[in-house]
Amino acid sequence: MLEAGLPRTRLMRFAWRLLRRDLGSGRLLVMLLAATIAVASTASVNLLVRRVDRALLAESSALLAGDLAVVTRDPVPAEYTRRAHEFALTTAHTVSLRSVVAVDERLQLVQLKAVDAAYPLRGELLTAPAPNTRATPAATGPAPGEVWADARLFQLLDLTVGSTLSIGRADFVLTRLLALEPDRGGDVLSLAPRVMMNIADLPATELIMPGSRATWSLLVAGPADAIDSYRATLPSRAGTTLVDPRESRPEMEAAFAQAERFLALAAFAGVLLATIGIALAAGALREHHERTVAILKTFGLTRAEVGYVLGLEILLLGLLATLLGDTLAWLTHSLLVARFIPGEALALGAMPLLPLVHGAWVACVILLGFALPALAQLTRLPVVAILNRDRARLPAQSRAGVAWMLGTAALIAPWHVGDAHLVAVAFSGMMAVGLAVAAVAYALVRILGQLRARTSMSWRFGLANIARRARLSVVQTTAIGLGLAVILLLGLVREDLIGQWRDRLPPQAPNLFLINIQPDEVAAMQDFLAARGLPDVAFYPMVRGRLSGLNGAAIELEDYANPRAQRLADREFNLSWATTLKADNRLRAGRWWSPDARNEMSVEQGIADLLGIGLGDTLEFTVADQTVRGQVTSLRELEWDNFEVNFFVVTTPDLLARSPATYITSFHLPPDETALMNELVRSFPSVTLIDVDALMRQVRQVMERVAGALGWVFGFALAAGALVLIAAVQASQRERMLDVVLLKTLGAPRRFITQTTLVEFAVLGAVAGLLGSAGAMATGWALAAFVFSMPYAPHWHIPALGVVSGMLGVTVIGCAAVWRTHRQAVMVTLRTAG
Repeated sequence: MLEAGLPRTRLMRFAWRLLRRDLGSGRLLVMLLAATIAVASTASVNLLVRRVDRALLAESSALLAGDLAVVTRDPVPAEYTRRAHEFALTTAHTVSLRSVVAVDERLQLVQLKAVDAAYPLRGELLTAPAPNTRATPAATGPAPGEVWADARLFQLLDLTVGSTLSIGRADFVLTRLLALEPDRGGDVLSLAPRVMMNIADLPATELIMPGSRATWSLLVAGPADAIDSYRATLPSRAGTTLVDPRESRPEMEAAFAQAERFLALAAFAGVLLATIGIALAAGALREHHERTVAILKTFGLTRAEVGYVLGLEILLLGLLATLLGDTLAWLTHSLLVARFIPGEALALGAMPLLPLVHGAWVACVILLGFALPALAQLTRLPVVAILNRDRARLPAQSRAGVAWMLGTAALIAPWHVGDAHLVAVAFSGMMAVGLAVAAVAYALVRILGQLRARTSMSWRFGLANIARRARLSVVQTTAIGLGLAVILLLGLVREDLIGQWRDRLPPQAPNLFLINIQPDEVAAMQDFLAARGLPDVAFYPMVRGRLSGLNGAAIELEDYANPRAQRLADREFNLSWATTLKADNRLRAGRWWSPDARNEMSVEQGIADLLGIGLGDTLEFTVADQTVRGQVTSLRELEWDNFEVNFFVVTTPDLLARSPATYITSFHLPPDETALMNELVRSFPSVTLIDVDALMRQVRQVMERVAGALGWVFGFALAAGALVLIAAVQASQRERMLDVVLLKTLGAPRRFITQTTLVEFAVLGAVAGLLGSAGAMATGWALAAFVFSMPYAPHWHIPALGVVSGMLGVTVIGCAAVWRTHRQAVMVTLRTAG
């Protein structure tokens, strides 16, 4: 027997024995299952988010030729390379500069890149034995004494494999066609052809001298944690920038940003699903502990001591659930991750342990936030009221209790994922959905209670059970509907994201660019393409200009801390003019100009944010020997990943009318139409062709990997939702067991009991599915409008899917939970339920 005033150590031992007894009798099975699911789902999703994030980083590293690039205006200090080797990182060196190549007496400006034998560290370097032949991966760059050139140089200088090229003071043999460099970045429209050489040959050219505008790059690759440590130790140095892989191509940035938002949403879904399961199990836990609290009080324990024992039992339960949940998460992750994430991505770092620790935090906070307040209510009641099950004296959930639970849910929401705006919108949306579902469910329960008299006997009893337990039915409907809403929401967002990517990069996306088209050649080019089945090709003027001033102040690279902003401020922009807004451009701020407007400019939103440009600012561009000045009147959002012609800055026609301009166009050319390319080159020898088909294949491969990762995240969230649904149904198992006992005692046949159970579960599931699907569509609209910035198209099949999923899921799980009761003797069931 326990005595009042017991020491804490004895109370702790008693709490441990109480936990063992409750677990042994199955009385805490629902709570343990829900808590384990909470930990497993949260830890697994967070593990997956981190590992998939590393996998996406690995995929994007292939677009940079390494996991990190150190870019400098002078030779990279040896200290940088030495530190990389100290962290067991592999390194490669490149040097890029503009130069002139000579073939006989012909000269051509080129973009020259010198690489060492280790290049590339990531991705594929594609070359071909000659123009119009199949490109294959090359293990390393050119051998000493050899150079590779892209198809444009072959075309401009009428080269063949074996030609001799003079670069600086050295001669080289052209041995292969350069098809694709993994780290070429977004500069696919560079006017200068590309040439690659061995870095050991660079001194012989004597191109590097004081004042040379060369760029030195140190590429590093290795495990993610080693990369992070190396990056943290690099000293700050003027003229040195660190390039992250995800900044390597503008056409990929939108896809990665959207994928990261979806992963953050998946982490939120895991937490919310876990919270639903714990919230439902809390009511069952209070019923399980009613007699325990009465007995402890009868033995003389004070309210504080009873609360200490119950709180300690909950804490021990949380630790046990953490152990089981983290083990399940680790096993699931270890068994499945290798099937969906490439081996090279897994090699970038060990499995992170922080998500496992975060699982323990979630379990303890949810249990203390949802289970302990319910038990604390029992400690305030007299023993007689508890033993007599005086429901009138058992207080309903107070406003303070509801606020406490909402605060707990907000506390464990995944603000740590780094996108607080997304979590805030999703959290607010789901809370609004929960309140709306609860209100509508309450009204429907009352209506169903009035309809039961007009139905058959099995339907009458099934609907009566729902109406008789109106509060519990509303809670269950709300919880199940909210759970289905979360799952449907993830499915909606995933399908919309993947559909958006595929729409932006369809099979017929432009894969051939024509640049350097002279103004007097545009009409002839249009006629040439129209005669060959391409009548709707659009031509856009293009002017090269460097940003030289902002609001009257000269542009200085030191004014920008962001490395990408420095690179943008130091490069030439492709400018254009237009009278109408392109169909794939969207205004984010300001207005588009009228036909007679003058001196106005429109800037891409991302560039404006990086360079600190806003509406009303005055920009100055140096174009040849002219200065072009205009006011920013609009900011645009562009779709860089669709390979359409786009420009960071567009002006009114008057601003660039006197500037030297060429024209550019793009269109899709089927692989079997290479003859058209040759004919076009012969007809327009001054026009430059840029074939980006290899680049598009690379982008498609990365996007497919991203889509596969999103599919796995959704699949695991779906499994977690099913487990939480089981916990939700089991939370009311005791009441349903007693209903079955009552019907069996009254002589009802098993078939009638089964039909009654089916009716109750099917109606609950259908109502929950309908309300949950409506909530998913509403929250999906909010996320599309305020987070993912993509058009929202209503999916009218979602309500039907929600109703069917709710009916099948709840009916199957619910009938499985009470099936054993149908086969048990009445006394056995009463002992189990009591």
